Amino acid sequence: MKQQPPAIAKLYVFLFAGAWFVHEWILVGVLALALLPLFVGGFVMWRVTTYRVPIDPRRIIIPYLFTVIFFIAHVCEEYVAYMRGYHHILEGSPFKLTLELLLMFAATLAPILWLLGAILLLKGWPVGFFAASTFLFGMMFVEPTHCVART
Repeated sequence: MKQQPPAIAKLYVFLFAGAWFVHEWILVGVLALALLPLFVGGFVMWRVTTYRVPIDPRRIIIPYLFTVIFFIAHVCEEYVAYMRGYHHILEGSPFKLTLELLLMFAATLAPILWLLGAILLLKGWPVGFFAASTFLFGMMFVEPTHCVART
């Protein structure tokens, strides 16, 4: 797999993250700010892992896609809980969260981003490795904060 020059790889990552942030800002407003710690953590994780030593994406694509499936199931569980009368699942967020925003942000845009990341990962593009790092960072460090916020 041909390696891109580091400066170009970082430029593509910043353009990708910036474009995605603007896209989300247009659709969900201030809720898009939730992406900032995710993108920063993903960038750091990418820089210390596959940025330095690229790997064959086929080695991680299956666990990555299983994790995406679990994320979608988690969002579905939040939606079903809300529909069954457990409205408190949307409480405690630093952002005003409505069911419509949950559906747009977590149930629609997030899976699109993570599946796009899988495609870019399989292409062997640095931005795909960044997307994978960002998603996995979110699943390891951001998602568990749900438990802390609810207790």
